[in-house]
Amino acid sequence: MGYGAMVFAVDLDRLRAEIGCEQHGRFLDNTGWMPVPVDFSARVDEYLTGHDLLADGFTVTGLLFGGAPVPLPPIDDFPGIGYREYGTLTEAAAKLAEAGLLDMPADMGSAVYEVFQWLAQADDRKLSVVGFFH
Repeated sequence: MGYGAMVFAVDLDRLRAEIGCEQHGRFLDNTGWMPVPVDFSARVDEYLTGHDLLADGFTVTGLLFGGAPVPLPPIDDFPGIGYREYGTLTEAAAKLAEAGLLDMPADMGSAVYEVFQWLAQADDRKLSVVGFFH
């Protein structure tokens, strides 16, 4: 059995006012993240760190497990929740764009490209990114 990531580009102000990514956001493609092993985001981070492709303060693991953008009761198990606010996406997306020049394993390349797309699409729309891992 595998796990996967679901990521949305969202207006965090609206989300904080009325919780609901599906109501206030746009689902982003997760083909390269469904299904994946539970440690996949850490492996992607390790790969990207090894190639100096992570912007300061950004990790894929943080995007999927860094904590909710709104107060929630404690969650003992899945899903993992994380977010990245609009205004912090440009640098992270630009660093990941450089990954396109690397010869990566297919699963890693697809996953890295999708993270780049998540950040770039949200940034273009002046939205934040909220990720769930389940």
